[in-house]
Amino acid sequence: MRAGNWDVTAHNGYRGDQIIEGMLQQILGSQGGLDILDAGCGTGLIGQVIMCRARRLDGVDLSDAMLEKARGKNIYNELHREDLVTFMACRANCYDLVICAATLIHFVDLRPAFAATATALRDGGLFIFTVFPNSDGVDDVAVAPLEGLARGGCFVHSKAYIIRMAELTGFIVEQIEQDIHEYNNGDPQTCLTIALRRLSR
Repeated sequence: MRAGNWDVTAHNGYRGDQIIEGMLQQILGSQGGLDILDAGCGTGLIGQVIMCRARRLDGVDLSDAMLEKARGKNIYNELHREDLVTFMACRANCYDLVICAATLIHFVDLRPAFAATATALRDGGLFIFTVFPNSDGVDDVAVAPLEGLARGGCFVHSKAYIIRMAELTGFIVEQIEQDIHEYNNGDPQTCLTIALRRLSR
């Protein structure tokens, strides 16, 4: 049911695809010809936006229903039903760009995802993702306190935590921006959009 209505619901308030493309434009301009992984691809909303930059576009997600919708868009070279950490950890040096929108909000500990992404990326590759910010100044990670988010299994992460995990897993921080990720019953939900660059091994 969620997959069937996802695109319509998302376009009524979700801005993750616009935010990701905006950051890509800032960093890469119109550069294309990239091997891209859409990690947590869902129904392919982000894929539709970034496909023009791709020499190859792959997607990975755990939901069969979401993947079926993504497959119907005919924009991916390959789609995989697998845990994204497991998938990336087994594909060393395969991608120039990994996109992960509205997915890491469901992860408590980001270090395994960061480490797997670092494995999958080539030297100098980009990892661009969104998370909900934890701005209470106390905890690195917490259950999202906002209405509706905690029930969906979401978490918030601090900037300091993101920077520390990036340094521990072979990245430098290219860019961090704050924007409106979505509207929840008309109320704006802030996110951090982050670009990490893979250091040379």
